[in-house]
Amino acid sequence: MRYSVFWVPALMAVPAWAADVTVSSSADVIAVGNSATLTCTVTPSTYVSRVTFSYEDGAPSQEDTSAPYEVQRTFNVAMDDLTVTATVEFSDGSPTQQATVDVDVVGLALSGSTSPSRGWSVAYTARSDPQGKVIDLFEWSYTAGGVVNTWSDYDLDNNDVSTWAGKMVISGTLSVQAVVCGVTCTKTVSVTIAPRNWSTPQSCNVDNESDWGSEPTASAVMGENRDRESNDKLRYFVPQANDGDFSQAFSVSGVTSGPCQGWWYVSGSTLVCQRETVINKYIKAGGPAPAGASQNFYDRNAEVCLDDLMDEFVQAVGNHEYRGTPATARSEEGHYGRIENGIYDAEIAGDPRKAAEGLLARSSASLWSLINLTVEDVEDDLHAYAGGESWSADGPNWGGPDALGSGLRSTWNPGSQTWSDCVNGVEKF
Repeated sequence: MRYSVFWVPALMAVPAWAADVTVSSSADVIAVGNSATLTCTVTPSTYVSRVTFSYEDGAPSQEDTSAPYEVQRTFNVAMDDLTVTATVEFSDGSPTQQATVDVDVVGLALSGSTSPSRGWSVAYTARSDPQGKVIDLFEWSYTAGGVVNTWSDYDLDNNDVSTWAGKMVISGTLSVQAVVCGVTCTKTVSVTIAPRNWSTPQSCNVDNESDWGSEPTASAVMGENRDRESNDKLRYFVPQANDGDFSQAFSVSGVTSGPCQGWWYVSGSTLVCQRETVINKYIKAGGPAPAGASQNFYDRNAEVCLDDLMDEFVQAVGNHEYRGTPATARSEEGHYGRIENGIYDAEIAGDPRKAAEGLLARSSASLWSLINLTVEDVEDDLHAYAGGESWSADGPNWGGPDALGSGLRSTWNPGSQTWSDCVNGVEKF
């Protein structure tokens, strides 16, 4: 019997050896938002398969697989002694090795409301981040409306804190810059001013002057909707010192300190829309008779033209001046309803207090000019919508036979001292 003998060599052990591993940063102090180059040096580097860089601040790790082993990292979290760890893996089975380096990441902390209501006083405070770093100079700026306001604070009280305060009236960009631990740091925030919840009060006193009206001729005005104090149909918003002068209805203020210094804004308003309706006394039941007439308008038309519908006729006049038939808020069938609707709907006219709330200028005179033009524009648009009569030809006030005030009427002729036949329509309000 023949035997074959094979020699089996013993398994060779993997040699254990250690490389020299170091990690370095291109900067010892880094401003928040800036970058540094991190380099891991491995000697010898023959069997390096991968170097992974990890960060104490929790940022995602980075890796490199070829020499030189380095990465670029942007630091966004302020931290003293932020540790960067480089972990080296080898392809020959050697154990992983690590090295670390500490860097200081510094910045500025900025507090203060970024959405204040217009006119609020806000204090913006800056300090180092992390706290406690020495700062000798804070450079502030606020950019808004094409204007840049600046302020330099030399920290004369040596507390390493700076506060810029004042009334905030215009949206913009707030920025503060300072040197912290030898590096320039900047903190910038957007400030959005919240408009005040302004609206123009509206009211209407119905049939407010019982003694108003002229003899019921064919051209006589049956009713009006007008400003309560001036009796002017064209004055929708008061007080007005003169036509188009709203200096008594608003107050303005200039900002004297802080980021918005030099801006003028609308600080208050007493603007109102206060209307009244009036109905011609000659057309009412029990109203006076025209000079020379034996009957008044109401009795004449109840007898000859409108039968038992005179109360409805008078009501239709009142409803036309107020909120339509039936009386409904924002109705387009009444003068006051149309005024309400026009103020409510910015596409028609809009609310003048809302329109003026955010007006700004660099001088008081310029701001007053803007206020007057703005409110006057709203008033003109409102009159075009609510002041005419073209919308009243059809509808529940007059319109067809089912309308409240349908039917022709008789009017007084003072020249002939006679009543007309039932031939007059409702054309004057």
